[in-house]
Amino acid sequence: MENISINLFPQEKRTKYQYVLLFILGVIYIILGILYLSDKQAKHFFGLIWFVTGLGFFVSSILIFYKKDKRILFLSDEIIKANISWNNKINISWSELEEIRIDPVAIDLQFINGNTKSLPLDFCDYKTVLLVKEKMIEYAKSKSLTVH
Repeated sequence: MENISINLFPQEKRTKYQYVLLFILGVIYIILGILYLSDKQAKHFFGLIWFVTGLGFFVSSILIFYKKDKRILFLSDEIIKANISWNNKINISWSELEEIRIDPVAIDLQFINGNTKSLPLDFCDYKTVLLVKEKMIEYAKSKSLTVH
């Protein structure tokens, strides 16, 4: 079978340049906060609010830029590789698996030694969940694994 790469978190719901807009908004808020803080007659509380809000926009724009399209499921004849989140990465060989259990919003992978690893799909849209389930079943059947 051919190698398949599925984007688990497509960015269709966001604008293409959302990180640029957040970056510009963050810079504007930071500048307004600094101007407000440097004004002798203004209350510094409002300047601090502008500054902290600008930092929030700025940091979120950087995170969106570096993390867009990083949640990928890669299926090949040898391995299952998935980047679910920043700290949840899956890299499993098909030869280590005994069975696959398909749940409504997850795929449970049961190993030969009895351990289980879950591939959560609760953050995906419905079309992506169906595609992932279909491809996992297809690959599991080609590897003669039990599918529940």
